[in-house]
Amino acid sequence: MKGAALLCVATACAAQTAATGSISGVVRDAATGAPVAKAGVRVQLGGGRGATSVVDAQGQYTLDDLPPGTYLVEASAPLEEGQTQMPQQEKTVTLEPGQQLTATDFLLPSMAVISGRVLDENEKPAPGEPVVLVEKRYDHGALRYRLAGGRTQTDRAGVYRLTGVPAGEVFLVETQALPNTALGDSPASAFYPNALSAESAAEIVLSPGETRNGVDIHRAKLPTYCVDGVVEDAPASVLALEFFETLVGNSSHAVQHNPAGLGKAKPDGTFRVCGLHTGRYAITAGGGLPAQMPFLAAGTLEVPSEDVHDFKLRASMSPVSAEFVWDGDPPAQPPHVTGQITLRGLRGYEVFSYGFSAPGSLPRTNKLQPDDYTIDVRGISGGWYMKDATCGGRSVLHGTATLGGDTPCGALRFIIAHDAASLTARVADEDGNPIPDAYVAIVPESAATEADLSAVMTVGQTGPNGVYSASALPPGKYRVLATNETIDLAANRVDKLWAAQSRGQEVEIGANASVQVKLEPQTLQ
Repeated sequence: MKGAALLCVATACAAQTAATGSISGVVRDAATGAPVAKAGVRVQLGGGRGATSVVDAQGQYTLDDLPPGTYLVEASAPLEEGQTQMPQQEKTVTLEPGQQLTATDFLLPSMAVISGRVLDENEKPAPGEPVVLVEKRYDHGALRYRLAGGRTQTDRAGVYRLTGVPAGEVFLVETQALPNTALGDSPASAFYPNALSAESAAEIVLSPGETRNGVDIHRAKLPTYCVDGVVEDAPASVLALEFFETLVGNSSHAVQHNPAGLGKAKPDGTFRVCGLHTGRYAITAGGGLPAQMPFLAAGTLEVPSEDVHDFKLRASMSPVSAEFVWDGDPPAQPPHVTGQITLRGLRGYEVFSYGFSAPGSLPRTNKLQPDDYTIDVRGISGGWYMKDATCGGRSVLHGTATLGGDTPCGALRFIIAHDAASLTARVADEDGNPIPDAYVAIVPESAATEADLSAVMTVGQTGPNGVYSASALPPGKYRVLATNETIDLAANRVDKLWAAQSRGQEVEIGANASVQVKLEPQTLQ
């Protein structure tokens, strides 16, 4: 849930003396159009204060006594029993002094259900087994598999039920093997119907409100192996070891999965861990004495069809180094440009956020474990935007940067430009009637693959007047299209957009230009 994003613009929050107004509307199910009773609608007013309204039986809500300003309003449906993903939608609205803003309506996505059984190697029901939902999505220019919100456990009859599954998005279902340090064969993790890897698993796409039964997972017992090794330069204390299975074998797609605390390293750093199936694992060793700084070592291990000996886990950390520079000659009167970058390791246990100002550099304080890190930039305003980020001479703004340890790609270099353009799209039907809540995709002509498109596209939804505006666009050629279908980073939706984007309206936007386009919604199939 994006509760942290529910902020109003600071200038709006300060206008407490102006006449207050209200925001009202109806919350409906996107598939059936039925009112979603007991849904919640809220905004945050700043200073720890918020406004919340509970939807009535007719789906209606009202948020009263709001000072004028721009708000991000969120509607969310109540969670059902066992449901972990909350249907929600957000909208940005501007409230004038004393205005009674009506028809701020929400269409909440319909959820679906997956149910089935987990069967063991003898085709007998397996009780008490964890079952998880896995999403297939594009992320920072690559196709990745990640754990979604759905998680449950089989009952005594080996039956599971995953509720709150978003409709229209591609998912996999997996049963995760419980940690087992015993020698010999043991149950292995498996994807529906009987696959050992995400890439060979069957994909599931559900219709709104659908209950998909019979999604049975058949798993087998497979041989397990042992790993002995040493944590180099470890403190003289016992370190906890965690092994993370990866969802796919390709390191560029690997994501931490199924953390298993399978053992401990001795005070001299040596360890022996058994119970590992053939595959790829990310490993961490952490701990230390109370008087010491926390210790963390990390690495990647390939387990073939045999035991692994003399594996070395290194605590090779290095500080992140970054500089922020202007694109081209600096302005005659350089402004004070600030923002925030977030570095997130693909193994998932390292996340750092840094505030920055330009021109400038980051303080070399936090040290990073060796990993491939994604980069997210937020908070740049005033028409400035992040044109590129490089590491070792390679662009990493929309991909990953290899940081930390002895083999980093080098210092990060962020390039900030001030030639941003803007585009306003007006979406209407063939009779000229504005269409609210339509998705608008702005795709640079440079996108050469589906993965490229997912990383560089700009996507938003039209407001009540059928208008969507995007700013901070780099100058260049684009294709722009509108649709009533959902556009996000789900693999199947990106693939559909890729197939349809050639039918978009071609637009060339110059430096610091503002362009307007008129669009009719298209079908993406």
